[in-house]
Amino acid sequence: MRNMGDDEKNIKIHKILGDVIGKDGVTEINKLKGDLVQGNKYLIKNGKEAPPQDHPNGRDCPQCEGWTWKRTRECVHCGCDIFTLDDEADLKRQQEIQRQQEELERQQTIQRQKELDIQEQLRIQRELEVLEELKKQNKKEPQTLWDVSSNELLREHEHCKKQKMDVYSKRFIPFAITLCGFGISIYLVITLVLPNMFVLKHTDWYWIYAVIFGSVFPSALWLNKVRTRDDKLVAYYKERIELIVHILRIRGDL
Repeated sequence: MRNMGDDEKNIKIHKILGDVIGKDGVTEINKLKGDLVQGNKYLIKNGKEAPPQDHPNGRDCPQCEGWTWKRTRECVHCGCDIFTLDDEADLKRQQEIQRQQEELERQQTIQRQKELDIQEQLRIQRELEVLEELKKQNKKEPQTLWDVSSNELLREHEHCKKQKMDVYSKRFIPFAITLCGFGISIYLVITLVLPNMFVLKHTDWYWIYAVIFGSVFPSALWLNKVRTRDDKLVAYYKERIELIVHILRIRGDL
């Protein structure tokens, strides 16, 4: 609370409407905005006693801002109904709090809706990506070489030629192993079997048979299997190359 004062007359003027009374109870200034503070009491024109400033049982009047009694319904300065004003202030505060809560709920609802919209957009985007991927996977492949473009046919032609040469090159190891097996068998026959045919014991013949059968026959079987497989691959690539060349010649691209 703001106070103005005159130390000589012991008068302090408070921001309240009322007559100012001097030391001896004589009115010195009429209708001045303020109360007289004399000792530890406030005195106003109708003689009602007001609490001293900052008194523990005092409070501000919400209308005139005067320091009045806390438990008195009416203000001793302006006579207003403090409880009614307090109720109105509480109502305004409650309305403001309710308005803030509603605004907060509205903002939260908007935020949740934004998050849901973002999730929905992401879901739609994922679905579109999945559909696009499925379209790529389900895209029909050319049924025959006639449905393939000339550029693709040329690339396929080079690929088939390369694969055919790879098949031929991979035959070297099986043929080499088989030839070694035959060479070992022939060497054993010439150096051991023929010169000593009539002096070899039964156990020696067993060893010779074991070496011959262990080297020649597995190698021959393996070579036959590899040759059969490779012949099929070579025939496939040859046929494919011939068909590609035929198509390219008909199209005039070769």
